[in-house]
Amino acid sequence: MKLPRGVTGFIRGESPTTISFRTFKTLVYQAASHLGARVDGITESGVTPNFHAAVITVGEEQVQVLCNAICSIFALSEPSSDGCQTLVFIDRASIAESLVRFGAPTVLTTSCLSSHLLTSDLVDLDQSELDQFKYWKPQTIGEVVFNWWD
Repeated sequence: MKLPRGVTGFIRGESPTTISFRTFKTLVYQAASHLGARVDGITESGVTPNFHAAVITVGEEQVQVLCNAICSIFALSEPSSDGCQTLVFIDRASIAESLVRFGAPTVLTTSCLSSHLLTSDLVDLDQSELDQFKYWKPQTIGEVVFNWWD
């Protein structure tokens, strides 16, 4: 997957279009309502992490919805416990479809997120992002797109 400029959250110069917390929140609430689910918590990106997150409960299962705040890339994971910086990505077709229906451009699959990084994935990143990449040494697409780098 060719990663878009700004995906790490570290860029110099003009920033790509971001997804506002308000837009993310609206999208999550619409998708949850469509699924008959409830939103149990929602947090805004910051210096760390570089993504917005919401926990929704669908039936008996809790799922965390993630959105890279710079590049509007969505994914699903198991809910994270406080302070845990390891994401366990999951696929839930009905949730992904609902998110796309209400405005998510795409929801990455676990297969994509767990893919090992290739040089070709990094060609659009700027130098400040490549510097961070060298420092943090991520191994997968998911570790770059959804990170706590500071």
